Amino acid sequence: MRHEALRQLIRVILEGRADFEQATRDINYFSDFDDPLFAGPASKKNIEPARNVKQAWAMAVDKIEEDEYEEGKEPPEISRARRWMQSLHKVTWMPYEGDILGHLYKFLDSTDKRGEIACALTVPGHEMERTGGWSWLGVEVDGWVTLAAEDMGSLMTGYIGRVPHHQHQRFASSGTPRKPTRFNPQLGSRYVLGPEDAPKLIEPESSTEALVANWSPKRIIIDVVSAAGDLRFDEQQNSGGVIGPFIYAMQYKIKLPIVDRMGNPVDLRKLEDEARRRYYE
Repeated sequence: MRHEALRQLIRVILEGRADFEQATRDINYFSDFDDPLFAGPASKKNIEPARNVKQAWAMAVDKIEEDEYEEGKEPPEISRARRWMQSLHKVTWMPYEGDILGHLYKFLDSTDKRGEIACALTVPGHEMERTGGWSWLGVEVDGWVTLAAEDMGSLMTGYIGRVPHHQHQRFASSGTPRKPTRFNPQLGSRYVLGPEDAPKLIEPESSTEALVANWSPKRIIIDVVSAAGDLRFDEQQNSGGVIGPFIYAMQYKIKLPIVDRMGNPVDLRKLEDEARRRYYE
């Protein structure tokens, strides 16, 4: 009986990915990475295929499979794959360059919460993935996942922060959308569609990425080991006055839980002591 259930689950999994592959088999485009809103003349022709990729992904993820229906019960309102997708930790990390607190305030206060943001994905129970090349300070969000892949290079959604303000204004009433700037079936094979893809997230070969819309901040994430070292370095570079303001902001200005990459509360006093100890070494 157990083997039969396993075979049926595997069949459902393969069918879900087959649906996505079938829907996207003829899509092949390459757009400008520096034009993530497809505003330029050369990019506009790729808007429709990029939109079709996202629609095919959503249809595959939101499809309620036959084995999810139970006789005598109401049909499920949300698919198994979608429930799993929404359960993942979704973290966007602040840039390294410049004032890290300034980046955090700008993200929390000024970023359009209807528009799509890029996040790293982690399966619950595992250490939250930190995106390569970004800082040790992140924000975990709640929101609707609109696309996901096992690595950033598969989506190539571009640096939305570099987009001119007037381009964002086109989406003032709906929130800024994001799309993959390139696609082909090989890239599509690295998209994440459901719980069968969990191993790709548990041991990622590169930085994972998801687009998340209609989001709200949930928790502040600190990579504690890296934070202590970098705060010490920033204190040295700025002749003091970095460690204290950061700890003060975390204690009194940021009204969100502050946790480490495993989701455990951060001892801010201990973090401050460690940063100062390193400063005086």
